[in-house]
Amino acid sequence: MPTTVIDEKFGTTVGTIISKARHDLMKVVWIWVTALAISAVPVGLLARRNRPSLLTGALVVALFVVFALGGLGLGGAGAGPRSDLAGLLILWIVVMAVLAWLLLITFARMNGSFVERIKWTGVGVGVWILVGMIVSRASGEMQDLRMEAETQAFVDQEARAEAEIPRTRAKLDRTPERRQAVLDSALAQVKGEFRVQNYREIGRFVVFGDPATEPDRVVVWTVVTPTPHITLLSYSFYGERLHQRVNTLLRERGYPVKIALGFASSTAIDSAGGDAAYFGRDGSKVIPQYLPDNVIGNHPRRLEPPRRKG
Repeated sequence: MPTTVIDEKFGTTVGTIISKARHDLMKVVWIWVTALAISAVPVGLLARRNRPSLLTGALVVALFVVFALGGLGLGGAGAGPRSDLAGLLILWIVVMAVLAWLLLITFARMNGSFVERIKWTGVGVGVWILVGMIVSRASGEMQDLRMEAETQAFVDQEARAEAEIPRTRAKLDRTPERRQAVLDSALAQVKGEFRVQNYREIGRFVVFGDPATEPDRVVVWTVVTPTPHITLLSYSFYGERLHQRVNTLLRERGYPVKIALGFASSTAIDSAGGDAAYFGRDGSKVIPQYLPDNVIGNHPRRLEPPRRKG
């Protein structure tokens, strides 16, 4: 591809990214400007009619907030044998006492009768609750905007990766001897992912077939060691997904076809006398559970011991 074409595409991509970033920034600014403008209306009207009620209402709302946070702090996930419950309780009481004291002073300095003070305190509470709802709504809009941006970024990344696959495959087809290294790296990656995500160990992989000359005849066997608590059957949910993940990685790295994958017990292999006796020298004695055209259904397929040929 000529350099000028690459430069044009790169410039177009950068320009699109900058334009989208500016558009998202304008959305953020517009959301918060709108939220603050709407909030300013009830706050301004209340300040004009009875300014002290603003502070009084804010203190009442703060009391409710501190009470809720204090209740969560004392009885929520943070409580436990190692939690400093006494210190937390003292801090909670002190904060509540300070807020109550400020509320009483502010309430005493308000003008009007006791009933008027109560009325305007209630109005102040209502205004601050309304402002809180408006701000919460704005925060929700921001959360939706962030999730939309993350989703779009993921879709764009997947599209770029998909567009890169034909070029990667063509490059690997020119050097088919590198397919073995691609297969080894994919298996090493899924082995680490499997341990982290599923809390189960894969002992080793046994590979039959030559990826360089016959990539469609390659079969990978996953050897696991069952325990009284983790049997071969317990891998039913993970087996199909492991097969799918292996083929996804291979496809992304240019491997031309899907391969088969099977699960075998190390106990059964040892009882048979080793890999050659169990699988056969070329792996032809047993049939893997997951063939290249396997499709994941709504329910995981029961993982049975591999069937033997003949």
